Amino acid sequence: MLSSELNSIKSSKRSIFTIIFLFIVVILGELITWYGNYYMFWNYAKQTHRHLSYQNIYHPTMTTFLSGNTSGQFLQIIIIWLLPLYLILISAQRIIDNNRNDSNYIYTSRYTKFKQYLGVSELTQFSIFTVFFIVLFGLDFVIAELLFHNGQSFMDLEDSVKYSHLLKLELLHPNLAYISFIVVVSMSFGLFAVVVHVLALLLKKPILVHPISLGIWFFMVAMPNSSTYFIQPFIEYDWGTYFSALISYLVICSSIIAVGNFWLKLRGRYVYLN
Repeated sequence: MLSSELNSIKSSKRSIFTIIFLFIVVILGELITWYGNYYMFWNYAKQTHRHLSYQNIYHPTMTTFLSGNTSGQFLQIIIIWLLPLYLILISAQRIIDNNRNDSNYIYTSRYTKFKQYLGVSELTQFSIFTVFFIVLFGLDFVIAELLFHNGQSFMDLEDSVKYSHLLKLELLHPNLAYISFIVVVSMSFGLFAVVVHVLALLLKKPILVHPISLGIWFFMVAMPNSSTYFIQPFIEYDWGTYFSALISYLVICSSIIAVGNFWLKLRGRYVYLN
């Protein structure tokens, strides 16, 4: 299943274009930040003959995609807010197309095999997208380290550590903290890829997959325990806010997946046994 899905992605121009687009946007955001903070900063110092230190240059973790603290923040918004669309374009669109053509495998496979296929396909989606986002955000982190390798500025966040034990730990171990965020966020995006996958299988009208996926995503971003509270590191929220946001996200995604699986199995039994 994993090999088959990877081959499908590799053979799809739409999937490849979307993946390339995501990498370009993330790298471009890093370059914009480098030009605005590092390159212009040292040019100004050279022209004015001023002695400036790396204390005025952003620490690499401050410029990363997930941190969203710099001039490339608008690019982060493009990806984060429209994440369901990218997940659909990379993988779920093939299921949607099959639904349009009445050729979905739900109706061409035996019910017992479908139950097994459902679990394996969801695990495949989770694995592929978790690894994909780890690679994407990991590459961004490496580029940030190369471009801002001596930077020491945390944008005066040090003044806020008295309000957040979490932020204090992040500033004490910024690289380790950011790597931890990469893993957690990538897994959470992988989980939402499963949500999109289930919706693509479940909805009989393919045109509904896009708006419903976006609606669920927007709701989780806009709710009081916003998902952005655990997606973005180096903010002034403490452990309570972080875990409340993460748990709310996990509960919503898991509930949709569980209900969707139940309905798909029930519908499959009705189709094959009647």
